[in-house]
Amino acid sequence: MRRPRRHSRRRGEHCDDGSSRRERRGDPRTRYALDAAEQLQAIEAIEAEGLETVGFYHSHPAGPPGPSETDAANATWPGVSYVIVVLDGAHPYVGSWRWTGEAFRQETVALR
Repeated sequence: MRRPRRHSRRRGEHCDDGSSRRERRGDPRTRYALDAAEQLQAIEAIEAEGLETVGFYHSHPAGPPGPSETDAANATWPGVSYVIVVLDGAHPYVGSWRWTGEAFRQETVALR
């Protein structure tokens, strides 16, 4: 199962909307890549509504239950959340990590 990446939007302290973006290149089982023009367009639309981009999400269909080395190498937005959905059939997991500019710091996630 593959999930589209999202740019989350937050009002106050919860995410209440998001916009999907499709993969453009890479093996979808182990990599994803976003179209830079589409990503910029989504972020500008979020800001035009007076909201802010608070994070991105992607899945690890068979990967680790946390940021991978590739995730760290490609993280470019300090201060935003990187939500990772682990799709291990017996033990699915949703976690979130905030990128400091140097490392990921795990944060609490509440699903409602």
